[in-house]
Amino acid sequence: MSANAKQAPVTHVLSASAHFDHTTQLANFYGTDAQPARMWQDASQIQAATLLFDGMRRTFSARPARPGSLIHAIFASNPTTPKPGAPLRAASIIRVASPNMDYNDLQREATFSGGVTIDGTIGEVRGQHAVVFLGAAEKIKTGQQLPVIFPAQPSPLNSSIDRVIIYGSVQMDQPGRHGTGAQLLYTAATGSYVLTGTPTAPPHLLDARQGDITGATLLFSNAGSTIVVSGDPSLPKGKDGRVRSETHVRPGKQERQ
Repeated sequence: MSANAKQAPVTHVLSASAHFDHTTQLANFYGTDAQPARMWQDASQIQAATLLFDGMRRTFSARPARPGSLIHAIFASNPTTPKPGAPLRAASIIRVASPNMDYNDLQREATFSGGVTIDGTIGEVRGQHAVVFLGAAEKIKTGQQLPVIFPAQPSPLNSSIDRVIIYGSVQMDQPGRHGTGAQLLYTAATGSYVLTGTPTAPPHLLDARQGDITGATLLFSNAGSTIVVSGDPSLPKGKDGRVRSETHVRPGKQERQ
């Protein structure tokens, strides 16, 4: 490697014990719920009592030791490169706590199940399940040092967040805003959100500036921004197909006097 070549990010694993099987390309790292095994790369990391790598299937799983315990993951993305004239968008950081994590390296998807709490860039969101979609793995240029896991194993930490979907009794809290629905989609490149529900339980936002808002689909970005409400075109026109928006404007100082 030349003296001027940059080193690629290295994936580290720290655990109390480990087992490797070169024939099956399995690598298992063990800790406890109190002192979990830890995998990290730069600011991203995963902590769990057991980290399970399957090199042949290109999968990775994280599990606690006991029922009721949680695994913890942090996904930290680099700032996105904006189009000419557009402002630089800050890095996306999300922290996930869940009983189960399963990652598929071919699909670049990290799935959390059994109840999920996410906080960070998107505020605090709770749901039954979540999927973190990651971008393509970071390419290794000529002269760079390869990321290291022994043996070579799939890692969900070598790329940026593309989008996140949380679904199942979703509860979202951001500064000045509380939302409920069946599913929340966050897209990192645009910093935008799509909150949806069901025909019998539409999504709902309680916004400090714009009041109570419901509709088939709610589109918004950061707290305090415009909320776009749309109906569901698949439903027949009428009561169930109309947008339902209820906004309560809070009185200003002069109105209260």
